[in-house]
Amino acid sequence: MKIFKTQLCLLMISQLFLAGSCRKTIVTAEKETPPAPDPVSKLHVPVQMASAGLVVDLIYAEDQTRLTGVSCSDGTSYSISYKGQIPVKIETYKHEVLINFTDFWITDGLITKATQNSKSGIVYTPFGLYTLEYNLQRQLVRIINQQVNPNKVLMERVNSYLISGNVSSLSIIEPSGYVRSLQYSYDTRKGIFKNVPFAQLLFLEMDYPFFYFGINNRLSTTNANLALDNQAITYTYDIDDYPSEMTLNSKNNSQTFKISYK
Repeated sequence: MKIFKTQLCLLMISQLFLAGSCRKTIVTAEKETPPAPDPVSKLHVPVQMASAGLVVDLIYAEDQTRLTGVSCSDGTSYSISYKGQIPVKIETYKHEVLINFTDFWITDGLITKATQNSKSGIVYTPFGLYTLEYNLQRQLVRIINQQVNPNKVLMERVNSYLISGNVSSLSIIEPSGYVRSLQYSYDTRKGIFKNVPFAQLLFLEMDYPFFYFGINNRLSTTNANLALDNQAITYTYDIDDYPSEMTLNSKNNSQTFKISYK
């Protein structure tokens, strides 16, 4: 009996020791420092493109990639209005004076029509419109520009695409039937404006050669019949694989821009 009591006592002590060890392990786990959260990554949209002769600032909705304005040191600026996430109007200013604006018409989440108006004093005058057509991948494939008063077709532009989603060629068809054909090539790096929604559409209203949309970055524009259209672009890239500098080279000009992102 005495031996049995001794064994029972040892067993109870052993169980208490194990239980205490388990409680100690749990307390230790609760005191562990949680892992630090990953740092917030950049939105990777360009906020400034600066050259020796021109500085372009791009303005976005707070903490978003939605482009709301562009301000250029040559006195030109643009203001973009939205309905939800889709642009509905872009206004063009020269030295802070409104000179024209374009209204966009939306069908099934796509912009299918744009009406253009000029402003002089208090007088607004419609001067053009264009319709936009898309393929099944919702890529912009055709733009038909028309004059108003009188109404007539001025130009038709047709885009072809690579599997990557970049525009491979642009055919500009005039009413006479003459076709001006441009071919494009690209790098395999991350495109400057790839994260800017509706960039391809918005840049139709901004007449600057460095404003183009691409999943990747355009390396060349080639017109076999007109050398003045030809352009080569070279880049320096940052650690995130986006261009930090671009140089546009054409027949009579070369211009380098430094690019900043947020």
